[in-house]
Amino acid sequence: LGTALGSDHVKLLKRLTQQVYLVLDGDAAGQRRAEEVLELFVSANADLRVITLPEGMDPADFLEQHGKTAFEALLKKAPDALQHKLQTLTAGIDLTHDTHAVTTAIDTVTGILGKAKSLDPIKQDQILLRLSKTFGIGIERLNEKLQDKRQEARRRQNNAAKFSQAKKHAPQNGNQRAGSPQQAQTNQQAQPPGANGLHAVVPVDPNQLLSEVESGDDHV
Repeated sequence: LGTALGSDHVKLLKRLTQQVYLVLDGDAAGQRRAEEVLELFVSANADLRVITLPEGMDPADFLEQHGKTAFEALLKKAPDALQHKLQTLTAGIDLTHDTHAVTTAIDTVTGILGKAKSLDPIKQDQILLRLSKTFGIGIERLNEKLQDKRQEARRRQNNAAKFSQAKKHAPQNGNQRAGSPQQAQTNQQAQPPGANGLHAVVPVDPNQLLSEVESGDDHV
């Protein structure tokens, strides 16, 4: 698929077929790409199935070594994308005692769902029921978590829109651009004082601030 796959491509695929199969290499890069693609398909309410090949093999290698029948068998047992994500998140962890891993898994899945602009209510209930059975968490609590994630996604979208508008009207110094707090401090120091002796204020991306805070929390 490459990095060019976007929401418009997913909409086009939905018009052509009811199910889409994503064939992944079995390495870490393939797993990361699966999560990126998953968000696109969840947002579009599209049915995505995921096939993970043995590590080090691509589809051509697999077909050459194992043949068409073996590949078709992978198609038949391919889990849907959310189930694949759950299997990846919960592989090798104790769902009863590893509270941190369980919390991280729930946070990740509800975060993906929260980014969807629209989600079929029946599909949402079915997903929450699946999460409830997997982790032993009440559906009401999971729904509260999902609503929190949706609010967070809306805040980030609003912040991004405001930052985009602020950047259009912000003074620029050469090739420097506003973004992180470090960039903003550098830009402010480089800007010459105005007529009133004050430095120009350079906007800081609030979503980047949130990401830096979250990243800092992970290392505490």
